[in-house]
Amino acid sequence: MADRYGPVFSLRVGLCRLVVVSGSKAARECLAVNDRVLGTRPDIAVG
Repeated sequence: MADRYGPVFSLRVGLCRLVVVSGSKAARECLAVNDRVLGTRPDIAVG
């Protein structure tokens, strides 16, 4: 799906919207550059 929609996209699963981060560059930006902004988001269980 990342080939079609890019490295960051969202999916709606039931009532929840999930953000998918694909690729090391996008993941690094989310986890290192924007960690304070994204760290306040609620946790979800994925399994």
